[in-house]
Amino acid sequence: MSCYAGEHGTITLPSGQAPLLRKALTDAAEKRIAALAVETATAWDRLKKLSPTRRGRLDTWDQVFDGINQDAIWLMQRYDSKTGRGVWARPTQKQIRESVVTRHKDHSGATATVYHVGSEASITLRGNTITWDVPENNHAPERAANHPLAVVLFDFLSRV
Repeated sequence: MSCYAGEHGTITLPSGQAPLLRKALTDAAEKRIAALAVETATAWDRLKKLSPTRRGRLDTWDQVFDGINQDAIWLMQRYDSKTGRGVWARPTQKQIRESVVTRHKDHSGATATVYHVGSEASITLRGNTITWDVPENNHAPERAANHPLAVVLFDFLSRV
């Protein structure tokens, strides 16, 4: 049964808690980056064994990707603007890292760290303020809450 929902919330952490949360999230992000690097390497090794014709017809749910995390598979998809078709490419370490964590400055000049929770949700840490954002989609809050970074966030918040 479909369940379209989203979530959004902002919390100001008590003094001294933001660095602890940042460390916990960064440690979890590094583990996630390492896991994605291994999974994309495994998937790429499987793809290289296929003929270019077979590779060109693959979908993300093909059995060649059995046991590979969906986030790793999505990292390998590219769009070729010349042909208008999808192509497969091995992601760089930078692309893998940026799929998990990025830093940017907002309009006020404050730096924010954004932890990407899969392809849909995000955790934004700006100073002592943490924002959880899950745009509306089918079962998006449930999928996001089960992500390793979200587990670390909610575990930390339950103890603060």
